[in-house]
Amino acid sequence: ARYKLVAVLISAFLTALGGTFYAQYIFYIEPFQTFSLDFSVLLAMMAIIGGLGTVWGPVAGAFLVTPLQEILQAELGGALQGLHLVIYGTVLIVVVILLPQGIVPSIAAWAKRTFGQRETRPAASRKEAA
Repeated sequence: ARYKLVAVLISAFLTALGGTFYAQYIFYIEPFQTFSLDFSVLLAMMAIIGGLGTVWGPVAGAFLVTPLQEILQAELGGALQGLHLVIYGTVLIVVVILLPQGIVPSIAAWAKRTFGQRETRPAASRKEAA
């Protein structure tokens, strides 16, 4: 129970820190913009695409989804309202079907299969082998 409390406190601290940086970045906070459906879907999509069970999954998801968001905003603009959500949904469905654990765990599993576990020996046994 103590570890869960510490984890919640760390998470709350990082969330508050992120919110502070976000407020400074946009210089204006409006509840309908800040807590919009688009923004909530985007945050969830970052975590799901990257991998929910890992620390680096949501970070990797953010590095993949943020450029997608910027490209869609630049290309679509205001011409086709809602099309970006259709594209987000399509990307999410493809990732969930092809990589159900997310990108980071899938890459880690692929690397483990491809390169295998390297055998590590203590420093003393390396000296003896030489």
